[in-house]
Amino acid sequence: YLLSTLHRLQAELQERVEQRTASLAEVHHRVKNNLQIISSLLMLQAEKLSNAADKAVFDECRARIYSMARLHEQLYSSGDFSDLDFAAHLREMAEMLVRSHTPQGCNLALDVRADPVAVDLDTAVTLGLIANELLLNALKHGFAGRPAGKLTVELHGGNRNEMIVRDDGRGLPTGFDTTKNAGLGVELVLGMTRQIRGEARIENDSAGGTRATIFFPSLLPSKTVKTEPQSKPTHHD
Repeated sequence: YLLSTLHRLQAELQERVEQRTASLAEVHHRVKNNLQIISSLLMLQAEKLSNAADKAVFDECRARIYSMARLHEQLYSSGDFSDLDFAAHLREMAEMLVRSHTPQGCNLALDVRADPVAVDLDTAVTLGLIANELLLNALKHGFAGRPAGKLTVELHGGNRNEMIVRDDGRGLPTGFDTTKNAGLGVELVLGMTRQIRGEARIENDSAGGTRATIFFPSLLPSKTVKTEPQSKPTHHD
């Protein structure tokens, strides 16, 4: 009798776990769909605008929403709702933004060097938005009017994780101070970095161009994830 009771309780527990997993999957699926609808509405609205600056604002908003939607889609596809591989998301987002936001006439090389780093959903969303702002800033200010350039994105795990976005563009203006003359993108980066108890450094790179480094604590241990290392830069023009 005791053994049959244990089997029954185990079966009930397994059924509840499966129901909870299915509910979580449905939530992530609906969130992703709703975000994609919002993105589509923004695109339709942007098509009616004639001012280039206004269109750029809508494009940047769509990029932020896309980043969040893809994270929910990644969780839904993997079935693992506790954490995800941020390296894969970072690589995909960098490639998408380079395709859509590289200045016309610029032959841009993208080099992504991302170690497998597992983070929870909240941290992944925040990191994704930070990366989105840094990449957009680099593409917008680092390569305008240039025939060619290189954008490097790095992600390194460890006791103190770090994400780096650097370009070989014109660099920061003399006297640039993130506490005084930062634009909306930099303000968002600084605020969201504090949100994950991290540290942000935005400075001129010693090799030329701008380097942004985001340090953030290891909230979850790194996982062994199958990722394709990108040893050769990809070119976009």
